[in-house]
Amino acid sequence: MYLMSRNARLTGGKGLEWARSMRDLVTETAGHEFQLWARTLSPGFGTVSWTSWWEDLSSLESAFATLVGDAKYIEKAMAGREFVVDGIDDSLAQTVSELSGEPGNARYVGAISATLSVGDAMRGVMAGIEITSRVSSITGTPSVFVQRHTGPYGGVAWFTAFDSLAHFEESNAKLAADPDFFSFIDSTKGCFVEGSGESVLWVKID
Repeated sequence: MYLMSRNARLTGGKGLEWARSMRDLVTETAGHEFQLWARTLSPGFGTVSWTSWWEDLSSLESAFATLVGDAKYIEKAMAGREFVVDGIDDSLAQTVSELSGEPGNARYVGAISATLSVGDAMRGVMAGIEITSRVSSITGTPSVFVQRHTGPYGGVAWFTAFDSLAHFEESNAKLAADPDFFSFIDSTKGCFVEGSGESVLWVKID
């Protein structure tokens, strides 16, 4: 599976309303589900992300070709220029591990990013898969590990779904109480570039 994300930093409440309307229009025009997420309690407050999952890149290409030729989409996109700060960035990632469990109606998603170290990339990928498995086993939360195809070279990320902030808190408490988990994290030293990671919490915008 492929994850396509389009990120923008918005100004004010009208910007969020525009982002919602853009999500709805794109979903209708492309005939494919797009979701809207916003960073919360995290760096980059005001950043939103339109996301969609795809079985293959040919399907993504066909859907976006439909959008490019749609007058309503072009008009709506142009109208967003007054709400967007510093442009828009796209990101494409592919799942390395299968999603562990059903995310259901997840309200929040925790995202942790990192960059694989040159010379230890394979060990890093295997460690990433194992981290995902351990997080799911300890917390019972649906998690997935992805490798980025665009953006910083060697980029990877973990996504974990939560029903609420209380669920997020409970899951982190379970990890903190498991010494074996942190022993394993320590054992991955050298797999990822130090200082390359970032932890972000996203909230779904209905």
